[in-house]
Amino acid sequence: TALNKTWHPEHFTCAHCNKAMSDDPDGYHEHDSKGYCRPCCIELFAPYCRGCNKPIVDKICVTALNSKYHTIVSFVGYVYGFFLFEILFQI
Repeated sequence: TALNKTWHPEHFTCAHCNKAMSDDPDGYHEHDSKGYCRPCCIELFAPYCRGCNKPIVDKICVTALNSKYHTIVSFVGYVYGFFLFEILFQI
């Protein structure tokens, strides 16, 4: 039973890639009442870090300057790099 329905294991598949999720050790992730495998859920719905441009899959992230970052370290590194670039090139 998943998504309030009963499924044959081979019919419970990711709504995006159609991969069978019955034996997936990561289980499934629900979004808008549809089931997704973890890789598709991350690809389609996870926010991306402005500092490294990778998906943020942790429960904790920093939101600043209208963007999201993995941690405060990523945010500080991004801001430091931006200001250093601005000073060096006087933009």
